[in-house]
Amino acid sequence: MSEDLQLRLAAVQKAISKRLPFVSGTLDVPVSDLKLYFGEVDDAYCLNFARATEEQLAKLAAACDPASFGVNKEDVLDESYSKAGKLDTDKFASLPKVAEYGLIDTVRDELLLEGADSMKQVACELYKLNVYGKDSFYKSNKDTPRSERMFGSLVIVLPTPHEGGALVLREDGRGWLFDYAAEIANSTKIAYVAFPGEREHDVLTVQSGYCITLTYNLYSDAAPAPIPLGSKPIPRSVAVEDARLRAALQKLLQVPSLLPNGGYLAFGLRYKYPCDQDTGLSDLLPQLKGADAMVHRACQALEIEGQLKVAYRQDDIDGDRDDVFIIRNGFFGDCCIPPGQNFDSMLFECDSELIRAMGSKLIEEYAGEDQTDDGAEEVLWVTPFNEYTSVKESYGMLLPFTCA
Repeated sequence: MSEDLQLRLAAVQKAISKRLPFVSGTLDVPVSDLKLYFGEVDDAYCLNFARATEEQLAKLAAACDPASFGVNKEDVLDESYSKAGKLDTDKFASLPKVAEYGLIDTVRDELLLEGADSMKQVACELYKLNVYGKDSFYKSNKDTPRSERMFGSLVIVLPTPHEGGALVLREDGRGWLFDYAAEIANSTKIAYVAFPGEREHDVLTVQSGYCITLTYNLYSDAAPAPIPLGSKPIPRSVAVEDARLRAALQKLLQVPSLLPNGGYLAFGLRYKYPCDQDTGLSDLLPQLKGADAMVHRACQALEIEGQLKVAYRQDDIDGDRDDVFIIRNGFFGDCCIPPGQNFDSMLFECDSELIRAMGSKLIEEYAGEDQTDDGAEEVLWVTPFNEYTSVKESYGMLLPFTCA
């Protein structure tokens, strides 16, 4: 493999594996979903954040208690670290329907760990409302997990006019700033940022107006996640990652030494998906998650046909080579390989294809007397299989690459 090909391949691999530790963006929501009810039984109040006045927001701020923060599983009050107001959930009712917007499905698919965790369901629980008035802030801290199942937080920023109050996330010396104030003010948009609980975060000082947020605790559930219906929003943070992968993949495809005789680029799936022998692989494409979905979107943007294939490793060929697979568009059923049927007839009758690693030696068993062609397509594995998508079958996405 040439040095140029190695470098461009590494760039694609990095774009897939080194993803941002958060999900963020904005959403348009119905104006009726921006209502908030707060106060006591004899002094209840309602406002709509899409058109809330300064006086209404001041009334909300006055109804708040001083905001505490979690330290060693305890709530602590210290205005040198946190100067803001808060309402607990028994003091208000809020109408944003984050689950109905497809946002929770997006958070699960983009934020949960890959592999086994990717099959879990995500539940969100409204935790508190915070009001940051002029000179309010929140210094860097990590959220205290409310249970072993809690894995992160979702912060919704409501469309009130304000300056300052940007959310900052930090990880390993890196930092990201989220400032949606100007974009969403006096609109029917909400901004959102979801992040794992171990991420340090703070809120910068508010210069004017009121920055109002809703915080949800995110929990993982062992129950299998339902198949989402309809399309999910693509967060702005994910769109940035898409662009990086798309550019890297395009550069890789331009290398002359890439599969000079044609073949496949192959991506081992990083998430688990519910399927059985009757599952049509094309039906799984809309269900792809995280990095798997990102690869598929990059292919679509570059007008490349990405195909899902099942890959069966052939361990008994040429001294147990680990680079030889049979690939097909679906699973082998029990009746597909009758007892005593040899591999050659299975390969042709079951509409399968033989592949081997790019640049590897011919498969002697199929090379014939002239030893010039074994009938196998060459494949470059961009990302390998992992233990979560490998049982007796492995799953992957392949891009056909035809020699010009």
